[in-house]
Amino acid sequence: MSDTNRENDPMDEFLSTLGDEPQETKVLRVPEVIPTIQGDATNTESNAGPDGQTPLEGSDAEAYAALKAKRAERRRKKLMRRGIVIGVAAAVIGGGAIAINILGKEPEQTMEAVTDFAVQGDFETIVDAKGTLQPLSATVITPEVGGQIESVNVVAGQTVKEGDVLMTIKNPELDRAVAEADRALRQARADLAAAQQA
Repeated sequence: MSDTNRENDPMDEFLSTLGDEPQETKVLRVPEVIPTIQGDATNTESNAGPDGQTPLEGSDAEAYAALKAKRAERRRKKLMRRGIVIGVAAAVIGGGAIAINILGKEPEQTMEAVTDFAVQGDFETIVDAKGTLQPLSATVITPEVGGQIESVNVVAGQTVKEGDVLMTIKNPELDRAVAEADRALRQARADLAAAQQA
């Protein structure tokens, strides 16, 4: 490209719009063929590439390199800003969590030891409590004969000894058998007395 066309060069227009501060979006003329840098080209006609694109002149290559450097610098600054913002946010959140943890705890209350003198006193031996009493030993009583219980001669919790009558069982069949055995016994005694007299 010649110096006379430098005024209308789209790359120069694009570079002139770039600045450190963001600006309004502008519509630029973009060349139909994007220039490529191939070596140290000074003559554009003799150094045309195989794809038909013409390489940039020295000043254009410098402008393109400056553009790339500026983009890399912006990208680096942007990443640094993001890193700083994330770091500050993490520090604020961490500091807030630590502060809440420290300030949220109730202060430990230290209790002073209470001392007193030992004196002899009376102790109560009665304790009011609810519960179930269990006997030391329990025995299940089952009669050897069947029948109907006629009377119970003890109450719950009463102390008994061996030989005490606990209950009376009524069984009419046994009563008849006892009555018949008693008659048979009397008859046998009468027969024995008659035999001894004879």
